[in-house]
Amino acid sequence: MDSPPSDDGYVSAVELCDPRWWAGAVAAYSSWLGTRHAAPGAACCLQHYCGKVLPLVVAEWVRTGRLLSMRHEDWQVRVDENAATTAARHTAARHTAARHTAARHTAGHTASGTPAGVPAVGQAVADHVAPLLDGVLAASNLTRATALGGPAASLGGAVARLYAAADPADRAGIVRDGAAIIAVLEQTAGRALIRLDADGDVLLQTRTTCCLIRLGTERSFCDTCPRMDPIERVRRQRARTRRAHP
Repeated sequence: MDSPPSDDGYVSAVELCDPRWWAGAVAAYSSWLGTRHAAPGAACCLQHYCGKVLPLVVAEWVRTGRLLSMRHEDWQVRVDENAATTAARHTAARHTAARHTAARHTAGHTASGTPAGVPAVGQAVADHVAPLLDGVLAASNLTRATALGGPAASLGGAVARLYAAADPADRAGIVRDGAAIIAVLEQTAGRALIRLDADGDVLLQTRTTCCLIRLGTERSFCDTCPRMDPIERVRRQRARTRRAHP
């Protein structure tokens, strides 16, 4: 299954569908975090990938109403020596007509005329993550819910950035649709994974699972960690939004 990287260092996301890839990646990521345990590396490695891919999908859908093809063959990623995904790109002009209109949230149709929209996006994301999840679970002792907390957090972060940049009249719909997409992952996990709470110009996010990065050497809580003091969590997220949208 191994294929050589492109001249600019990108490899096909198909490579990450092989459980053997995750065995090495989890070890490398955990070593980078400074922990002997596989779980932190597994959780963070998957979240790192999703944090580069899924925001592109959600942003394109909100902006144009088009769902990028989620076939792994249509994605390439650049992964560093620590198995952290540093960049992602979509390589095909292939889309699914899962329509989204930010202000009106009207559902569109697929080429066959079948209504599509939020459920189609959520299922496409879940299907894309599924083989990666299998590799992560095989390489670690993570529970399914803990592993899926990373993709859910990546979606939550993407929705929060779109929320902050959106016209106030569009924000409620963006939150509603973002939560519905995340809900598909939550069905797979069998539990809630993240809560989204509108707070003025900021969309606050609170995970229900921990990414475990705090277990690494000289590491700390992430900004959405459920173990962090709630006041500090809100302060950090507000500050992050102000930096991105001064």
